[in-house]
Amino acid sequence: HNSFRVSISWARMFPDDGVGLVNPLAIEFYRSLFTEMNQNGIAVFANLYHFDMPAALQDQGGWESREVVEAYVRFAKTCFEEFGDLVSQWFTFNEPLGPILGTYLECFHYPNIVDFKRGAQAAFNTIFAHARAIEEFKKLGLSSEIGVILNLSPTYPRSQHPADVEAAEIADQFYTRSFLDPMVLGHFPKKLVALLKEHDQLPVYSASDLEIIQNNTAQLLGLNYYEPR
Repeated sequence: HNSFRVSISWARMFPDDGVGLVNPLAIEFYRSLFTEMNQNGIAVFANLYHFDMPAALQDQGGWESREVVEAYVRFAKTCFEEFGDLVSQWFTFNEPLGPILGTYLECFHYPNIVDFKRGAQAAFNTIFAHARAIEEFKKLGLSSEIGVILNLSPTYPRSQHPADVEAAEIADQFYTRSFLDPMVLGHFPKKLVALLKEHDQLPVYSASDLEIIQNNTAQLLGLNYYEPR
């Protein structure tokens, strides 16, 4: 290996309530691990979120809560400051679509809330958290890069029948473009926004939120590829 992707546990860094005092044992653990990797020529690809939100923050609403977004930004900034000299590449999230699908749409992820509009809010806030973390990262002037890891699958229509073609395009908007476009390009796909608006499923957001998302995009893209759709 010349590189290794490892996730930093938010709950390990802030074990009390996700926002209190940072755990010095966690700092010691990760610095020791990352130092050992560097000494053996293994670049550290550090990911900040892989579905492991502190329970106290989930109880406050998880990604539906803007307070949780700010707690995540503090966690991210702490990691940049404590480990920035040891990390080669940073990633804000691994597969952020996963908790949204599992929690709000397909009921396979704690806390199993099936509610599309709440899911849309949680998805937007996740994207906003990504942008805010990058905003803080850029202030520190580190030599490393920061991006996001997405699970992306090409979508193919079952046939060339117009209904199948349209269905494939809609599926691609939800499964691929929903996170890829804003996190990498800085804007949301117009067709997806129009579809959510048509069915009264748009999240709450402000113009300043969109500006922050536009100005703080991924510098690199990690790709988890499983299969086509």
